[in-house]
Amino acid sequence: MYLRIINLRRGEKHYKYLKLVETTRYKGKVIQKTLLNFGNIAQWPEDKLNELVFRLNEFCNLKPGPKAEDVDVHDTFDFGACLAIDSIRKQLNMSDTIRYPMKEHTCDIDIVPPVKAMVFNRLLEPSSKLRVSEWNKTQAIHEIFPEEIPLQRPESPGSCVYLCARLLN
Repeated sequence: MYLRIINLRRGEKHYKYLKLVETTRYKGKVIQKTLLNFGNIAQWPEDKLNELVFRLNEFCNLKPGPKAEDVDVHDTFDFGACLAIDSIRKQLNMSDTIRYPMKEHTCDIDIVPPVKAMVFNRLLEPSSKLRVSEWNKTQAIHEIFPEEIPLQRPESPGSCVYLCARLLN
């Protein structure tokens, strides 16, 4: 179910119809079924449109999101690079490559998530190694990093991340 705007022109007149429609299948074909026709909204004053949006949000128990003028683009994240790096990581089967040298060593955690976080952090936001944990909590995509990353101080010799870094060098 979604709102659809239909623009029509009859001669010199322009009409803009707002409809609430639902897409369904009928005899193997996709059709749109109009659930509610709001009529020609081309002449609606802005306050009437705002009231419609407010009432729909209220009816659906939705909280209105921020207005475009309230959003600062500097406060947003671009996840395109993160998704591209993860796709390359999967194609190269890097998880198995990282785990292979660890077979001979006992480590109580899966080394792939912390190494993945360190590599992504280095490629996307090069900063201090001690900030990887903070980066993972604030900017990492949940679908790529679903679990809590057990990052210890990377330079401490007892840490699995330190051991893995030494083996991979």
